Amino acid sequence: MAGPAWCAPKARVTAPQRYAQRSRDDGSGVAGTYIVPDSFGRLQMEGAARGSTLVELLVVLTLLGIVAAMAVPRTVAVIDRFSVRAASQDVVLALTAARAAATRRGAYTAFVADPRAGRVRVVSGGETLFLREIARTRGVRLNATRESITFAPTGMGWGAANTTIVVSRGGRADTVVTSRLGRVRRN
Repeated sequence: MAGPAWCAPKARVTAPQRYAQRSRDDGSGVAGTYIVPDSFGRLQMEGAARGSTLVELLVVLTLLGIVAAMAVPRTVAVIDRFSVRAASQDVVLALTAARAAATRRGAYTAFVADPRAGRVRVVSGGETLFLREIARTRGVRLNATRESITFAPTGMGWGAANTTIVVSRGGRADTVVTSRLGRVRRN
C-alpha cells in the first residue's frame, strides 16, 4: 500500500522539462504565471513580478540613513572650507586693489573692513573703487584688528602697524595679514 501523496518521492525535473513548463501558455498568445520547481525542488512562481518585503525595505532605508549621517558633516565642512577660502581671496583682492590704486592714482587710498556689515571696500578721494559684500555672498564672519588700512602713493602702508583680518565660518578660519610695507599674506 502506498502512503499519502504528500509522502511520495519528488520527481526530478530536468532543464528541458523546466523550459517546457515555462514556455507554456493558455492559448491566448500571452504566457501566464506557472508554478514550477527550481533546481532544489522548491516551488517557484515563474512570470510573476517579485516584490520586496518590509524588512528588506527597512534594512535599505537604515543603511541609507547611516551613509547620509556620515556624509552630511563632511559636506558641510567642505562647503565651509570653500566659502572661507573664497572670502579670504576677496579680502586679498581688495587689499591688492587698494595698494595698486594708491600707486596708479598717486593718492592715498584706504582699504576699509566693516565687520558688522561683513563687507570690504576700497576708497580713494571719496570715491568707492571696490566693494564686496563678503558676509552676504559667502556666509562668513569678518574680524579685523584695524578696520581701515591706508596706502600711500608709494604703495606702502601709511600710519599703521601690521593688520590682521580673520575670515571664519563654522570651524574653518583663514587669516590675512598686511604688513606696514603693504605686503599681503594669507595663512
